[in-house]
Amino acid sequence: DRLCEDILAPNRNVDVAFRSSTILTEEGKIFVGLLKKSEGEQWILIDNKGNAIQIAEQRIDEHRKSLLSPMPANLGESLKDKQFRDLLAYLLSTSSSR
Repeated sequence: DRLCEDILAPNRNVDVAFRSSTILTEEGKIFVGLLKKSEGEQWILIDNKGNAIQIAEQRIDEHRKSLLSPMPANLGESLKDKQFRDLLAYLLSTSSSR
């Protein structure tokens, strides 16, 4: 049930670990990704391509945490019934979803 909810209504119950962060630096650069950790004066952000970005804490002008899931909100609408069942079967067969 939870897996179906995560696919069909991903913004209903977003786990804190999957909320993206937007960081604005003093230089006006914007970085978006998952905040992996902040180690002392270094913050590590993982972007949507899996790259780790290190940002010095003193360079950060603003940090915002999104309340939305990175999962597309309309994914369920774009899948046919068989595709949705196949996706569920695949996800349930992997060890990471157990």
